[in-house]
Amino acid sequence: MFGNCGRMMLIHVIIFSFTISISSSSPARLSNGGQLPVLNFINGLPKNSEPWELRCGNQSTNEHHAYLKTGAEDQWRIDKNVGYSCDTLWGNQFAYWKVYRPGEDSGKATVFWLAKDDGFYRSWDKSTWTREFEWEHE
Repeated sequence: MFGNCGRMMLIHVIIFSFTISISSSSPARLSNGGQLPVLNFINGLPKNSEPWELRCGNQSTNEHHAYLKTGAEDQWRIDKNVGYSCDTLWGNQFAYWKVYRPGEDSGKATVFWLAKDDGFYRSWDKSTWTREFEWEHE
């Protein structure tokens, strides 16, 4: 059915597909061999609040979308060492902020983000929190 040229092309396609499937299943890595971090979002908003809507991505794609109820957590591993931002909505409040900054967050295992009624707090160890951004109002 295939000539020699057709068989070689088929073999190349199979090898290429196999290589792509292996590389896409392994965690993203930095050029220095370190692994890119997980972004962990925690809803620390008041009990019985509306769910917190979160949409995140980098400059070229929207890659993550979640609704978090009070107390819920959500994780997402980024796949490129570029800046990532999120826009979010909670009731009549909204925010847009940078959730991964390669210069500051590179080399960390996890970047934690805690949403509270007065803003967004970042931590790398889930115990020391720094408020980085505030909510905006309509």
